[in-house]
Amino acid sequence: MDAREVVAVIAETVGAVDAAIRERDVIAALEGRYAKIMQTGRRYITAPQVRNAAGFDATRTFDYVAIDTWTSGHLAVHIFEIKVARSDWLRELKQPQKTAEALRHADFFWIAATPDVVKLDELPDRWGLVVVRPGLRDPLHTPRAAKRLTPKPSRPGYDTDESGALVRRDRGHAPLDRDFVVGFLRAMTRGGS
Repeated sequence: MDAREVVAVIAETVGAVDAAIRERDVIAALEGRYAKIMQTGRRYITAPQVRNAAGFDATRTFDYVAIDTWTSGHLAVHIFEIKVARSDWLRELKQPQKTAEALRHADFFWIAATPDVVKLDELPDRWGLVVVRPGLRDPLHTPRAAKRLTPKPSRPGYDTDESGALVRRDRGHAPLDRDFVVGFLRAMTRGGS
């Protein structure tokens, strides 16, 4: 390995460490907004790094998910894709199939980015943008709100059984389906147990 290669490896490593720190900052800012505990309890169920299916069936990881538990918020599922580098954002635009899975599950899809990563005119229709500005009292700025999407209840690799429930074709067991989660949350907000 010559000197240039060593410098390139060091620069790549330092950049990766810096990006990881900035991604943590973005997650912390999202948590500050969506994981707040209010007098009535938490409004959102939140989690970073959510897989789109269980076990080996998973094909994608969503960077951050917030599920609204208030009926006034229509129990909406917000999925966030985090971008901390312009090159990563431009790669995302060239691979729309990567985001397609998130769009199937989301009521609202957001890009959460550090400043100067995403330009508003580059955002696809209906996607929202939150820009994270660490160090401010409210570090999330929303230049464009996400518009409601229509998530798809069906899942590839699954069929509907005679009762209408989704079952996996090859194993016969049901997935934890978005409709189940929404139905469960609705029941809980109506005082179910």
